[in-house]
Amino acid sequence: MCIRDSTDGGVSWSRLSPQGVEELAQSPLDPMLLFLLSGHTRHWITSDGGASFQQIHTPSRIGGVKWHPFERAWALAFATDPSCATKAGFTCMGHLMLTQDSGESWRKIADGVKPLGFEWQQHHDRNSVNLDRTESSKRRIVLIRTSGEKRIPSGLWDTGYDLVGSGDWFQTSQVLLQGGNLFVSSGRMMFVVKAESQAHVTLWVSSDGGGSWHSTTSSSNTMRIQKPHSFGVLHDPHESAILIAVKTSSGADTSRLWISGTAGRRWVPSITDVHYGSEGVADLEMVDGLAGVYLVNQLLGAKAWGRKGPKLLKTRISFDRGAQWTHLSPPRSGVDGRSFGCTSSDQCSLSLFFANNPLQYPPPYSLASAVGLVVAVGAVSKHLSMDIKPAQVSTFFSRDAGHSWVELQRGSWQCAFGDHGALLVAVPHIAPYHNSRNILVSTDEGTTWTKHPLGSMYVSGIFTVGHLSAISRQFLLFAQRSLQDDTGVVISLDLRHTLDRKCHGAHDPGSSQSDYEKWNPRDSLTASQHSGCLLGRRMFYVRRKKTSKCFNGANHQAMSEQQNCACTRMDFECDFGFEPAGTTPGECSLSPQASNQVQDLAALYHDPSLQGDMCARWGEQNGYMLSAPSGYRGIPGDVCHHGVRLGPKVFPCRGALLTLSNLFWAVVLGGMVGIVYWGVQRWREQSKSRGSGAWLDRGAGRDEWESVSLFEAFEEPEFTEAY
Repeated sequence: MCIRDSTDGGVSWSRLSPQGVEELAQSPLDPMLLFLLSGHTRHWITSDGGASFQQIHTPSRIGGVKWHPFERAWALAFATDPSCATKAGFTCMGHLMLTQDSGESWRKIADGVKPLGFEWQQHHDRNSVNLDRTESSKRRIVLIRTSGEKRIPSGLWDTGYDLVGSGDWFQTSQVLLQGGNLFVSSGRMMFVVKAESQAHVTLWVSSDGGGSWHSTTSSSNTMRIQKPHSFGVLHDPHESAILIAVKTSSGADTSRLWISGTAGRRWVPSITDVHYGSEGVADLEMVDGLAGVYLVNQLLGAKAWGRKGPKLLKTRISFDRGAQWTHLSPPRSGVDGRSFGCTSSDQCSLSLFFANNPLQYPPPYSLASAVGLVVAVGAVSKHLSMDIKPAQVSTFFSRDAGHSWVELQRGSWQCAFGDHGALLVAVPHIAPYHNSRNILVSTDEGTTWTKHPLGSMYVSGIFTVGHLSAISRQFLLFAQRSLQDDTGVVISLDLRHTLDRKCHGAHDPGSSQSDYEKWNPRDSLTASQHSGCLLGRRMFYVRRKKTSKCFNGANHQAMSEQQNCACTRMDFECDFGFEPAGTTPGECSLSPQASNQVQDLAALYHDPSLQGDMCARWGEQNGYMLSAPSGYRGIPGDVCHHGVRLGPKVFPCRGALLTLSNLFWAVVLGGMVGIVYWGVQRWREQSKSRGSGAWLDRGAGRDEWESVSLFEAFEEPEFTEAY
């Protein structure tokens, strides 16, 4: 690819020096810093967004550049081992390369590395978004390495691989997990597929950056990873939930979505038949900036679909971290006033294209800096067919995180937000064929547009300049001259003068004098009219009114306040050993594959007279304290309090408590309880008007304890109801 540049909006073009570029690696800290890789040993660096280039040479071919998250000049890359001749059906190990001067020089720091099997491992504090910036942590790297053959068969699990970590450029290293073949790392959470043999693997998780490991357990023992590229993990270190999509079989086009608590050890099923594309990626997306809002595509008739005819997909959305799913409500009419004719969800709904779709349409797009705004390409129909005609495709927009949608433009468009969503830039998608040859710019979330001619060029990518979270008002567009000419063009689009007035009134949102409104996300389509809550909290975001002709500026803060909500059914999901009922939305039933212990304790929940038998059967291995599940557990990260109680009942096995070994501690505990009883009685008398504070864990499987009324733990003679 030959790159050209325009500084006058496309009127004239000048040829830049890089040629044969195959990969662009942009710094996450400085978007003007890019590393341009060729297919050989000659590469280029630009630190000014392409105004000038520096040519550099590497000892061998490199690729897969991964910049450091907070050291601007540091990056890793994979270098092929020249002594390993590539052969069909085999994978060549290589070297891990390091630069500390923005790519000007590289040095080898590790051998026997699996291609692209490496990551910077920067730990996030559990209760903060701040990174650990100690020197040893900054240098922390994890990778998959083998000490055996340089070339191994592809597509098989290999017990010779190990997951290895180092904090000193691999002068010393530590094996974190033997047999680790694949890993996903996000903050301190790590998921690793461990090969027990070439045919059998297990999934392991660490919540402390690899210090300790635990094998995962699914409620029905059906979460089995078949082959490489058969699972994917969605985890945000700012959130408490982890979702994993696992293919139902090695050759299947569907996966089952599982959801876990913060520790990632115990998994319950969320939704079945999630489409799993040929590129090894599940149709699973997260609405950025809002906790617990996810999108999936289901393959309709998955069991009957035998790879004959086009795939039929339907998009579902969850506002509670995968506990419940519903369809997308379509707009009533299109941008040109035509009616979509959708009267019921059974008849039609809005379905979207996800990443790596065979028709190459853009995936759903959202950013935390433009809270609640989502752009996606799809169609309103009974289902989304993979043989859909381009004329049937449209670009849709939501300003409430997916609750409601409008048609933005007919056809497929790539979009980018700027200035926290005050600016929206749309360019016609390069494939399939698009009739429009204009760049569209909107300052009112797509209600009106201004056009900028593209000529004969096709844009292949668009992003903001100056900050990756889209708070800038400058954009870069990557384009090519025509579909037949792959000459690359970089277009600079400066919209700083499009909105020249600074918005005001952020401290008085909603008033007629303010440019801002107060927006409250809601948890579900069915409860949206009366709850106004999302994962147990009522949040309010201050954002610009779509009709205000002003800019936010880089320092605009979106969130203004939040309040806790009373617990409702929407704040609970299916517990371990249970799964969504097939006919009733939001209901959970005992899984047919649930263990004998789960089945017995579930029976105890409904029939306390079984306490003696259950204590004799399961008391010792559970510390003489049985937790009888109701079928529901609190959604991880949900902060609701009081209200509906759907957690387990706790049954003490009293006959086993007063043994000689613990009689002394029973006496001590009794004295402590008496003291606490007296103290809490005094506290209750003084705080009746305030209401009680405190509670036990709202559901089995929670990894933290929340406040609990002590009297709810001691007043009941037979069991404690936790919530």
